[in-house]
Formats: sequence, structure tokens, C-alpha cells
Amino acid sequence: GAINAFESGTLVVENGKITLDVVIDGEAHHVEYVGNTTIPDNQSEVTVYSTLDGDYEADLSDHTLVYECYGDYYEFGYTNWMFVITPNDGDGDCFQFDFITDKKTAEEGFIGEYISSDYLAINSFIPGWTDNVHLLCSWYFTVDQSELAPFRGGKMSIKDNGDGTITVDIDVKDDLRNRITGTWTGVPQANN
Repeated sequence: GAINAFESGTLVVENGKITLDVVIDGEAHHVEYVGNTTIPDNQSEVTVYSTLDGDYEADLSDHTLVYECYGDYYEFGYTNWMFVITPNDGDGDCFQFDFITDKKTAEEGFIGEYISSDYLAINSFIPGWTDNVHLLCSWYFTVDQSELAPFRGGKMSIKDNGDGTITVDIDVKDDLRNRITGTWTGVPQANN
């Protein structure tokens, strides 16, 4: 069925009891739970990969963007793209994005806005992770990988400038909630 938003509500946790009072579609609902209200601390199991110590604005003024289309790589009916932005002089800031569009062919392209998603969805990019060897999916890194940060939130948009160039606007968050921004404009190169 349809998911209805709460119009108003309160959630109280005290003395081993959880009380929820909400109004949905003009109807009041009251729920109580009595029992163990301990939430386990799993912090020790979380690995943080970001090396950034604050928000960061990348300089992408002398960079190349190389893209590749993997077709329906994840086998769910949509098109998977990867692009990598790297410095022309071999030193500096890099970005890679693994993202999904509803476009079926490379000719239709990848112009659009993409948001971070932990599940496969059109118009999204896949958060960064590692197999302990490679940086997979969506990351910020320097060429020497002395700095790196997986993307865990935010958005990335690609605009067609009408003259053969595109503009990529990046505004994402890493696993420490640092904001990472950057803008690249140029002619995208196919990875052949």
C-alpha cells in the first residue's frame, strides 16, 4: 500500500519503555513497547577510509574526464556508467563516479543529476567502498592516494553546455561527513 507521512508525532524512550504517538491522515495512533531498549554500539565495526580533516574544494581546472559505459552491468534494467576525472600533469585531485541512468545507450548519454544511494536506483551514484586493494565505485583521491575519501552522500550533476562540452558539478559527503566539492568543464573522452 501507499506510505503515508506522519503529520505530527512524538517518540519517548524512558525506563525500558518506548511510547509513540503519531497523527497520520488525521487519525491519532498510540503505540507502546516495554522491553529491552538498549541499542548496541557497533562503532568498533565501522571502518573509516577518509583521510580528509575537513571540507575540501577540489581544483579541477586542468583535468581530463574519461567515461565508460558498462551497459546493464548490475542486471536490473538500467545503464551503468563510470567516469574518472584526473589531472593532466599527473599530480593532484581525482574523482571517480559509478552511476546509473535510465538511458539505454551511450548515444543517449549521461546528462542529469545523480544522488548517492545505498541501493540500485536510476539517477543515483553508488557509494565508495574497497576490496582492500582497489577503490570501487565513487571516490575522491589524489594521484598518489595520499588523500582519499569515499562518497557516502550528496549529489553530482552533469550538464550539456551545447557546444560539445559538459559541466560536472560535485557536492558530496564522505564517511566523516566532510563536504567535498568541485566543478569540471570540458569535452568528455570515451575510454577506448
